[in-house]
Amino acid sequence: MKKYKISTYYIGVFVLSLVVFILPFTGFAVYIVIKLKIFFAWINLLIGVVGIVSLVYLMFFDFGTGSFMVDDTRIIMKVGFKKYEHYWSDFVDYGFVHFSIRDGDLQWVYLSTYELSYDQRRLFVKKTRRDLRNIAYFHYNDSSFDEILSFMPKEMAAKLKEEETEIREQMSWLEKIHH
Repeated sequence: MKKYKISTYYIGVFVLSLVVFILPFTGFAVYIVIKLKIFFAWINLLIGVVGIVSLVYLMFFDFGTGSFMVDDTRIIMKVGFKKYEHYWSDFVDYGFVHFSIRDGDLQWVYLSTYELSYDQRRLFVKKTRRDLRNIAYFHYNDSSFDEILSFMPKEMAAKLKEEETEIREQMSWLEKIHH
């Protein structure tokens, strides 16, 4: 069984946020409290600590930093300490959805045990991120996509491969660099 990350994009966002914003903010607040002895700096220090704790929590327990494993019979999603196991035959709806970010779209591959509504597809990350009992998904990455398809049933893999071709044609040059 090979292990993959659900999304390397979100891992980068969390680490960058921690290193660039929260740690310097907290360090500056500690400096002000210790060296300058300014009373109101405790508020900044508290905000910095809450930010660090929140980001660390998200890094370990949110879907973006989770992982999944595939083999010929199933996919296993792991987020935090929870595991969600689905057999390929459980999925009735599967395909690609996109999530808009500033520089373009992130493409997600989803596999669902029920038919997703238009709203769930349109607001995929917001509407389905916690429904791992019924939905398995991962960020589309063309370097590992073909390898993952090799584990899926032939008709599922063929449909996803066909959709991938359409998605690749619609991507901007910047999006192609991300993938």
